[in-house]
Amino acid sequence: MVSGWDGPVASPFCCPHVPSEFCGIAGVLDDFLSSSPLKPYHQKSHKGCWRVLTMRSSVRTKQCMVIVQHAPVDDADILSAEKDRLIKMLVGEVPNPSARDFPDPMVSTGVREEEKDRPRVAVTSIFFQEYAGVSIPPPDHPVQHSYGKEFLEERLGKCTFQISPGAFFQVNTEGAERLYKVVTDAIADDINKKRESNGRNNDEEKNSPDDSNKEKTAEEGEKKQNNDNFDSSTLLFDVCCGTGTIGLTAMSEGIVGKVVGVDISRPAILDARRNAVRNGMMKDVTKDEDSKNEMDKSIGADHEEIVRFIDSRAELVLSSETYKARFNSGPTYAIVDPAREGLHHNVIKALRSAEKIERLVYVSCNPTKTLTRDATMLCAPVRVFYFLYFVYTMLFVLTLVYNDALQTPYLSFFSGQILAEH
Repeated sequence: MVSGWDGPVASPFCCPHVPSEFCGIAGVLDDFLSSSPLKPYHQKSHKGCWRVLTMRSSVRTKQCMVIVQHAPVDDADILSAEKDRLIKMLVGEVPNPSARDFPDPMVSTGVREEEKDRPRVAVTSIFFQEYAGVSIPPPDHPVQHSYGKEFLEERLGKCTFQISPGAFFQVNTEGAERLYKVVTDAIADDINKKRESNGRNNDEEKNSPDDSNKEKTAEEGEKKQNNDNFDSSTLLFDVCCGTGTIGLTAMSEGIVGKVVGVDISRPAILDARRNAVRNGMMKDVTKDEDSKNEMDKSIGADHEEIVRFIDSRAELVLSSETYKARFNSGPTYAIVDPAREGLHHNVIKALRSAEKIERLVYVSCNPTKTLTRDATMLCAPVRVFYFLYFVYTMLFVLTLVYNDALQTPYLSFFSGQILAEH
C-alpha cells in the first residue's frame, strides 16, 4: 500500500460497491503505514508486521468494526505504541477520499450521490489479531479487543443482530432480507398448503346438520385463525446457521415455533444465542457467556428448548438431532446454507434419513459446483444407506451484490428449493 497499491493489493477507490468511509479508512491506514517503523507483511518472504485490515459496517446502526491482523514481532513495546497510534488515527473523523476513480458511465466524485445525505458511519470497534500462519486464521482464532464495542450491531427485518469479529454475516443487508424472504416464503407456502388441505378435509368430515358439530367446527375455525401466524410445534433445522439470522427471522415472522441451528464456528454460535436472547426468543439465564459449559447448560442443552444453537460440525450432530425430531408433534423443515465447499456426505445422509423433514431449502453461493453435486446426492434414487430422497421443485436467482450506479446485478446467488417426497 505504501508503495503505491501494487502487487496483490489494489486501491478500493474505483469499486462502486465499496462505501466511501471504507475508502477513507484505507487512506488513513495508508498514511499510518508510510510512517510506521513496523513494515507491512510480505507474503513471499513472510517478514514484516501488518498483514490484513478487515472492515465491517452497518449503515442502519451507523457502526463500523475494524480488525487489524498482524504478525508476531520481537519488540512488544513498539508494537503496543503503534497500536495506540493507529487507534487514535481511526477513532477520529475519517475523511472522505478526495476523488474516487469510478469507471464510466459513473462520474468521478468524492462521494457517491446516495451517500451525500447519509449520516456518517463512525469506527465503533477496533480489534487486533496476531497470527503467525501463512494462510488465513480459523474463525475462532483469538482477537484482542482494543477500543469501543465488542461487537457490531445490524438491523435485519424485525430482528437486531450482534456480530463478533469471527462470525460470518451477509455484507448486503437489503439483499439478505430479500434472500431470507424467499427462503421463509418457501416454508410458509408449504405450511399454508397443508393447513388449507387439512381444513378442507375437516370441513368434509364435519359436514353435518347436527348443531353440536357446527358449534365445534366454528370453535376450531376460530382456534385455527388465532394460530395462523405462529405454530409453536413447527420445527426448523438451520444447518450452517452462522449468527442465527435465517432461523430467528423465520421465528420473528411467525412461520416456525422451534429452531435448531448448527454451525462449526464457535463465535457465530455464541452470537446466535445472544441474538435469540436479544430478540426475545430465549431466556437470558446466565451472564457468563464466555463459559462454554454454562452457556450450553443455560440456553441450549435440553432438547425441549424452543431455540437451540449447537457449535459443532454438522456431520457430527445432525443425525442425532433429526432423530429427536421424530418426537416433535408438528411439521419439520430444514434450511442449509453451507460455505463454498458444500455439504458433507454425512449431512446429506442425515437429511435423507430424516422422515419428518417435509421441505428442504438449499442456499448456495457455489451453484455450478457444490450445489450441483449436493442436489444430485439429495435427489438421487434410493440407496442402501440413503432411505428417502428429495424431489427438486424450483430454483430462485437472487442478487446479493449490487452495482448502484449501473442498476444492474453482477453477482448472482442461487437458492434451490427441494421438496421431500415420502
